[in-house]
Amino acid sequence: MAVWIPTPEDEICRAFEQIQQLWDNSILHGYAYIAQVGYDEYEQKVFCAYGNGTSNTWAYTPELLRLDHMTARTATGNMMFDNAYTYDLIGNILSLTNDAVATGPNPIGGKYAHGYTYDLFNRLTTANSYWEYEEGIQDDYTNELTLGYGDMHRISYKCQEQLRDGNIVQEHSYLKDYAYATGRNHIQQITNNGDPSGTYKYDKNGNMRNITEQPWFANSDTVFCVG
Repeated sequence: MAVWIPTPEDEICRAFEQIQQLWDNSILHGYAYIAQVGYDEYEQKVFCAYGNGTSNTWAYTPELLRLDHMTARTATGNMMFDNAYTYDLIGNILSLTNDAVATGPNPIGGKYAHGYTYDLFNRLTTANSYWEYEEGIQDDYTNELTLGYGDMHRISYKCQEQLRDGNIVQEHSYLKDYAYATGRNHIQQITNNGDPSGTYKYDKNGNMRNITEQPWFANSDTVFCVG
């Protein structure tokens, strides 16, 4: 019996067939899902106008063609996203900042920013963010995440602290410590502020057989982050 093994060329043809079908349906029903698409000299997408009137633009850094700026607008021209990106010298993202304010009768969105730092092994060590719901008012959502690693590059702890209007959001805040099986890379137990929040068991081949978890905020009133 013959066996058909798909090749990359088959996948490309199938993708084009799906695009053609989408285009045929849009013509048949008189609706354009995508009205216009633009590319730069490096064939990177720089503009896209959608059938519902919304649009996206993309800009890239001239040296390494990393995403530098992205915008998204509603059909009426209001800015939904106005994102700027920065990177370190080896390409790790350092920041993402959205300067678009919440718009509309029921404002959705708002300004936000993310920041990241890394260690000498390019492992994420801290991440922070804020969200500003209304123009000039940071409806005060802030988030701080810190990670630590062991000698085997395994996560040893993860601490997240979220504040709203200066008050800790307990269900989104935690300090987790990770314990691993001796001589193996399998996670054995996760504790949150000293309380067991997860226990993991494996068979002799290393396959996970059992997970025992409980809500990590069930017995915790305070989050202590490691500096």
